[in-house]
Amino acid sequence: MKIIFQDQLGCYAALVAAAYYTGVLQETPSLSDITTLPSFADHTNLLPGNLFYLGKDQEDNEIYTLGVGREGKVIATSIYDLFRILNKSEIVYVIDVSSINFLPLRLLWYLKMIRPLRRSVTIASAFLIKSKMPQIIDYIKNERMNITS
Repeated sequence: MKIIFQDQLGCYAALVAAAYYTGVLQETPSLSDITTLPSFADHTNLLPGNLFYLGKDQEDNEIYTLGVGREGKVIATSIYDLFRILNKSEIVYVIDVSSINFLPLRLLWYLKMIRPLRRSVTIASAFLIKSKMPQIIDYIKNERMNITS
């Protein structure tokens, strides 16, 4: 099975949720744990469409993150339809965590483009995402039940 976590850029809430899902992150990660995730805040523009491979979970499912902009529902439907058209028997599960990227975090995305601010904005982004960990954990627990049922 392939599990795709998606958000607007694929490298914020989606990445942290995927890392928590796979056990890479614990319930109370440090800022360093978040900022050192592969591809965290790794955008040089605000265009969606980047697919990042994170690894495998305990059940050997491949885990990805995907940037979908504002078109999360359209992209999820397209992924499912594409697999159906290609006659792929493999199961794909899409988890949209876009709602976790709240306004202050989205404002930091723009500041990330200013070269001298990149490091401090990345740390600030990690701080904001860390504040959303309880919401991410609840979301993942609910989705894990959907995936296993």
